[in-house]
Amino acid sequence: RDQPRSRGLGDVYKRQIWYSWMHNLLSQNQTQAVLEQLQSRRLQRRDDSLSLWINALALRQAAQPKASMQVLLTLLEAQPTWAIGWRTVAEWSILDQRLQLNHMAQSKWHLLRGEAQLALKQVQYASQQQTDTQAGSLSLQRKKALRLINDQAEFN
Repeated sequence: RDQPRSRGLGDVYKRQIWYSWMHNLLSQNQTQAVLEQLQSRRLQRRDDSLSLWINALALRQAAQPKASMQVLLTLLEAQPTWAIGWRTVAEWSILDQRLQLNHMAQSKWHLLRGEAQLALKQVQYASQQQTDTQAGSLSLQRKKALRLINDQAEFN
């Protein structure tokens, strides 16, 4: 076959049940049980985006903010249009007092929502903060915001 096999609905339902179970365990502060399940999934080669999201949440709950942020940013490299992910980076980075990363995450979130002016303002705020190597390129983000502003002006 030339086409890769698609996942059946059974796989989708299993993932949803697994995610609900992990989320429930996290809500009960059973972080170790979640981390053990994640390890099991890695051994079975099921280290997908859902597992990475649960891993980030579990690491955050286990008071490992650097590791949790790294997992979340890795996930966002693969899924850069995931708005909830950028919103979570913004929330976690402000708790960690990483202001440049916070403003850049907010900028990316605003861009995904089509809010170009707000995205540009967040890049300006980010440029006034201490450099954070995980924040990404300020100039590239500024260009994206300006391009969206120009595109929106053409259509209005």
